Amino acid sequence: MSSTCPSTDDLIALLDGEATENRAAEIRAHLPRCASCREAQASLAALRAALAAPLSGVPDDDAVARILQRIEAESSDPAPAAPAAPARHRRALARGAALSGALAVAAAAVLLLRRPVDPGEFTARGGRPESSGAPHALHREVGVTVRRGGGERLPPLADGDSVTGETTYAVSYRNLGPSGSAFLMVFAVDSARVVHWIHPAYLEAASDPTSVPLDHAADDKLLPAAMALEGPAPGDLSVVTLVTVRPLEVSQIEALGAGDLEPARLAARFAGADVSRIALHLH
Repeated sequence: MSSTCPSTDDLIALLDGEATENRAAEIRAHLPRCASCREAQASLAALRAALAAPLSGVPDDDAVARILQRIEAESSDPAPAAPAAPARHRRALARGAALSGALAVAAAAVLLLRRPVDPGEFTARGGRPESSGAPHALHREVGVTVRRGGGERLPPLADGDSVTGETTYAVSYRNLGPSGSAFLMVFAVDSARVVHWIHPAYLEAASDPTSVPLDHAADDKLLPAAMALEGPAPGDLSVVTLVTVRPLEVSQIEALGAGDLEPARLAARFAGADVSRIALHLH
């Protein structure tokens, strides 16, 4: 291991959902690039699974493999034609409506590996008990991971990663607060400063969808759709995640100028929001 590798305690905290969100994001970005850390995490996860009580109703390995094969097959289907987009903002394309159900089943079978945690058992490190009445600390309670869609592993995207116009984007989250305590928007801004919506899905120009309500989830929960961007301009591509305590409408983001889409500006505009950005390169 190099000096930048996470410690065993860090890996355990990540598995237990007790790492701070910033540290969890750093570890998730590091793991795809470090085989030794992936092996250490796999060993810890296996040990943890062996100590936990068996889960009833979890599909066997063959069933999980069939689900993943189905996801891969459906994610390669051609996208349905979408109506013309507004001049400055373009909508993302859903890669097969049937993919939603398969992703939801795969998330339950593959991503939720540890024993479900009762919401009353713990709160996030430094978080607030639900009965305290204290305001939400979204950066402590909610974690969002943008992943490269397609394939079996859905690896997380990190600053500096390269993508293409055909890349699909999957999103997972954790919410240690109660269901409905946080709402999520995920969108990309390309080099031409055009906004491309990932979540909520924005498929009709006349619609004005609201941000996605997040259920309580102590482990990663996958949102049930993988999205592709519609004609993104090559060059720098920013993927922005915006978590708020109240739902927002797409029109509230569409009305902003390019400069107001910077994370600091968004955080200042929407009180209590937690905003992050991944800087990618599209070629």
